[in-house]
Amino acid sequence: MKKFIIVFMCLALSAVLLSGCGCDRNGAVDPTEATETVTEEATEAATGEEVELLPIEGSLDMIFSSGAGAWESHISLSPDGSFTGGYHDMDMGSSGEGYEATVYESEFKGKFSNFSKLSDYAYSMTLETVETEKEAGTEKIEDWDGVRVRVVASSALGIADGTDFVLYLPETPTAELDEEFLYWRPGFGEKGETLGCYGLYNIAGETGFFTYE
Repeated sequence: MKKFIIVFMCLALSAVLLSGCGCDRNGAVDPTEATETVTEEATEAATGEEVELLPIEGSLDMIFSSGAGAWESHISLSPDGSFTGGYHDMDMGSSGEGYEATVYESEFKGKFSNFSKLSDYAYSMTLETVETEKEAGTEKIEDWDGVRVRVVASSALGIADGTDFVLYLPETPTAELDEEFLYWRPGFGEKGETLGCYGLYNIAGETGFFTYE
């Protein structure tokens, strides 16, 4: 009788232990719960990792332009997210009383923040501040070598109309990039498998700044 009781208690204890460690009836460990936890942790570690500085050395000089016409917006971006820039567009066909051409221009500065590593070649950030040297819309008439020009203060073209931005590194696969962004890339018609330069994507504005080699 004592042997029966001892055997019964051992069996009951084994059942409790097996139940607690997530085993099935055949004694095999059920990995589902543990696997899901590990997968979630790995995903969080791979994406959305906050970083203090952008992965660049010195400052990046980047340009937003169609490659045609007389307009261009440029910025100089630092690792801490601060930047300075300017915009210039000349319209020789825009004349009026007292002037023969119109120029739109601005000088601006600002700061990006909330850097987050999306992948080995992409970093997201948000526009914290941007301010222009002159209030947009103000204008004056100037004499440029005998030509009367109406100079109109503008906004920070390519920057001011966005909040969320992504910095792409040169090794970014072009197959993973939006066509709206790649449209602004120099030599877009000859695009290779990777971006080949640094690119700053304004998601809302669907515009892009790129470094020039």
